[in-house]
Amino acid sequence: MSKKILAIVALAEKLLSSEEKVDWDKELDFFARWIGYFQHERLVHLIVTCLFSLLTILSMMINLYSSSLATLILFLLFFILLIPYIGHYYLLENKTQYLYDLYDKMIEKAYEAKKGGN
Repeated sequence: MSKKILAIVALAEKLLSSEEKVDWDKELDFFARWIGYFQHERLVHLIVTCLFSLLTILSMMINLYSSSLATLILFLLFFILLIPYIGHYYLLENKTQYLYDLYDKMIEKAYEAKKGGN
């Protein structure tokens, strides 16, 4: 998903910097659909990240009370998995927010194109 969101952001930036004639209605529909997909993906990853955070904290607390090797290993596994989840969620969150800004710029360009065409 990281590659996909980065590709969509690059496409939006390329489209906005292009001087060619663009069918903005078609492009706005395309990017609105992708923003919806990324919003859904972001929600799923938020839930997973929160779950892993809670499991990490819970396993750490259990390890503090029991001090067994199994709970220590469980804590380390959850903690190791939590780090990439946080990184991926951070990317999704920031790039989706950035796509909102790019989408707003596309709306402005579409308005200017329609205004200039009349």
